[in-house]
Amino acid sequence: MSKMMATFVLLWGTSIVNHLIHIFTLWFLFREEIGLVEMGSRFLTSVLFTMLTLLVIPIAALMTFVTKSILSVVVAGLASIFVTTILLGADFSIVFPFSFIYRITIQFYDSTMGYEGTKLELWGSVILFLYIVSSLIGLYKYSQKTRIS
Repeated sequence: MSKMMATFVLLWGTSIVNHLIHIFTLWFLFREEIGLVEMGSRFLTSVLFTMLTLLVIPIAALMTFVTKSILSVVVAGLASIFVTTILLGADFSIVFPFSFIYRITIQFYDSTMGYEGTKLELWGSVILFLYIVSSLIGLYKYSQKTRIS
């Protein structure tokens, strides 16, 4: 659990620096066209996306422990990018965490890109929560296994 928390904090800190550099670059290049409120909105949307995306760390950790291969996590990550791209526009994208996270956060920036009803948002949130909880339970069960020294 401590490794996951450390990973979360380090990735979150790195992403905040990345978002700040991105926002300052946008402001520098388009300061006449973009207001301070819009810049803040974009920054908060980016931070929300990062926070929700980092919540899937337990899923990657469980996959690493079960398969004992970091390569499987990398391949699964590449596959999830592909699946996210395919499912992005569909309403049933609520079942896939990254598509759901992208659509739920992008609607703060552009409301037409989000889900049409709160029912889909609610069910997507429940499914994301179940993914995270089930992976945490799996990690707990895995940690309880006896190890051969």
